[in-house]
Amino acid sequence: MSDDLKAAVLADRTVKSTAAATRANIGARAADLVFSGGPVWTMDAARPHAESVAVRDGRIVAVGTSQEVAGLIDSDTEVVDLGGRVLLPGFIEPHRHSAMGNLADWIDRRPLATPTAAHLFAALRYAAAAPTGWVL
Repeated sequence: MSDDLKAAVLADRTVKSTAAATRANIGARAADLVFSGGPVWTMDAARPHAESVAVRDGRIVAVGTSQEVAGLIDSDTEVVDLGGRVLLPGFIEPHRHSAMGNLADWIDRRPLATPTAAHLFAALRYAAAAPTGWVL
């Protein structure tokens, strides 16, 4: 057996054992979605970078090397090739200013209704005491 063939067989065995270990650690079901093919910035100081992310039922179930996550891919898994682009965690907010939109439900914050900061703060205190249970 040539050295190249030995290396290929060893690499194949490593991938299979890593895949089996990954499935054993997080459950036998495959991921619904896998992101791979670009750097993953995790924002986790213990492991700031990864290569792949696996998602099942809308939750991240694995973050790791491509080999580690490969064990969670089957024929039903959607694999998204990042094409070298960076994957970052985050929340998407289409610039609605959610807090201000919700605030309008309780407080008339128009300049004529709350002409000074003192008026606005008084309205906020009143809203916080309202029976809605919401405190801003």
